[in-house]
Amino acid sequence: MHRATAMAIAAVLGVFGVTAAPAADQPLPARRLLMVDIPGHGELFHNAKHEDLDVHVPAPGGPDDPTTVGGTLLVYNPATCESATFDMPASGWRIAHAESALAFKFVNRSAPAGPSPIFVAVIGVDRVKVRARASFISLSESSQGSLGVVVTLGSQRYCTLFGGFVTRDQPGVFTGRLAPAPASCPPTSCVPSAAP
Repeated sequence: MHRATAMAIAAVLGVFGVTAAPAADQPLPARRLLMVDIPGHGELFHNAKHEDLDVHVPAPGGPDDPTTVGGTLLVYNPATCESATFDMPASGWRIAHAESALAFKFVNRSAPAGPSPIFVAVIGVDRVKVRARASFISLSESSQGSLGVVVTLGSQRYCTLFGGFVTRDQPGVFTGRLAPAPASCPPTSCVPSAAP
């Protein structure tokens, strides 16, 4: 997805309105976040995976089952409030298994075309992984400082925040590793933590 397209559909967190945070929020540690935004190319790879992660996987047929309600991916910069949200429609989800445990998997082999720029997403007891053919936000600042990712299935939000151990942070590229779980998922309204 080109930068202009990503910016055109980016939404500031503040437009979501002020509501109470969902009770099913789950802040998670994560291994890696890679975002690339260069002319003609966008890429996102997000990996939260650990045998003791204990992700709350929705019950099949329940109110948060993505094969019924779908899901979304939010990428945001807490310092500037720049953000972008993309749908993962219910039609792309199926029940799968990860390490013999219940999991859900979303696939769009046409990404960034088709119903979503997201190529694949997996939600399992030991992992939340997303790979997309889009950069989502512009990465045009001299540095991002930190970036957050929220995967939402119904009322369930899986949240990570990459700051601290950032291996690359420059215009067009952001890479973070070994992020601890944030204290909480982001609020539904955004107050910039630093001047843009």
